[in-house]
Amino acid sequence: MRNLIASLLLLLGFCTNPNIDAQFVEIDSLESVISDAEAQLGEIDINVLIESTKLITADLDVFKEYFQDSLEWDLAKFLSDYNDINKSFGKYIKNYSYYRNELTYSSEQLSNLRNDLTKNILAADSFNVYIKVEAIAIEELKNSIEGKIPLVKASISGYKNSKPRIKQILLRIAEG
Repeated sequence: MRNLIASLLLLLGFCTNPNIDAQFVEIDSLESVISDAEAQLGEIDINVLIESTKLITADLDVFKEYFQDSLEWDLAKFLSDYNDINKSFGKYIKNYSYYRNELTYSSEQLSNLRNDLTKNILAADSFNVYIKVEAIAIEELKNSIEGKIPLVKASISGYKNSKPRIKQILLRIAEG
């Protein structure tokens, strides 16, 4: 009986993962990176961008119809910049869904890793491979988001700054 108990304790000792606390810390750290990236995405209201894109597109359609001939250089440059703002918003809107999906996927992967560790069904070698893959993917995603947010914020600022002149041009067109 003693040999059986000793054998079981010895077996349990080999099956437990002595690095589990450190592995949970690695997962927690990556989950924190995901939370930070989600917070950055939350800084920009995607619905406002979608509505702004619709308004800009409508404005540009009016300008295309009205200004069929040549334009003054200053006005042409201004309208070109206004169109660039629209393109910037459109690109971010397309990327936004991708970012959300990737953050959700990475979060689920980390949750699965945590569950596998808790259930003791993941070898340390396998964990090391999976956590490195996730760390790289999450870091690349975070860097991509961090690179896009300032650009979109600059476009939002440009949009707000151009509104008065756009209204002025539209009034001039309406007055004919």
